[in-house]
Amino acid sequence: MFDIREYKNIVLDCDGVILDSNEIKTKAFYEIAAEYSENIAKQFVEYHKKAGGVSRFKKIRMLFEELLERPDEDLIQKAIEKYSTIVKRNLIACNYVDGFEEFIENCPKSTKLFVASGGFEDELKEVFKQRGIDHKFEKICGSPRDKYQIIDNLKLSRKEKILFVGDSKLDYEVANHYNFDFIFLYGYTEFGDCFRFFRDKQVIIRKNWAELLNL
Repeated sequence: MFDIREYKNIVLDCDGVILDSNEIKTKAFYEIAAEYSENIAKQFVEYHKKAGGVSRFKKIRMLFEELLERPDEDLIQKAIEKYSTIVKRNLIACNYVDGFEEFIENCPKSTKLFVASGGFEDELKEVFKQRGIDHKFEKICGSPRDKYQIIDNLKLSRKEKILFVGDSKLDYEVANHYNFDFIFLYGYTEFGDCFRFFRDKQVIIRKNWAELLNL
């Protein structure tokens, strides 16, 4: 049975782990790509879902450089700004993942919480501040650094077990790379093949925090 007291350091993804925000970002990506065509938008969303945890900067650059074949820096920056405007407004208002609020309120004071997200770091910090939860985290980290760079920069001690909680294939790959324990939350994931992927892997799989904590 999962016991949070085993861990002094816990790393959390944001979308689908803290906030119910995966669909918000998918819709925002669709909207910026749909300006060019519905077919392009559908292709872009498919790519986005397969590349869970990858930053918006890489995804939007891929949209223009590969799908549209229009590597125009002005268009890329305008698309990034439009995406950010749509997403930030909705991140402030969206729901938490079921059970997360109970988890964070009852987390032992000796446990340090970190965010390692594909979301834009400055945006995450502002959203968490407006939601009144920024003080719950030791560090809130995001893009443009990737998740491997984020973990490297956290310089967490390996003398004790470290837990990573995520909802994407990338989250698992990062946790596995650093030999962290891993919990996969599937309730909000866009990783469509997750159950087959994790079938032979030693990870805890739960729908959400409520199920994980038996709330």
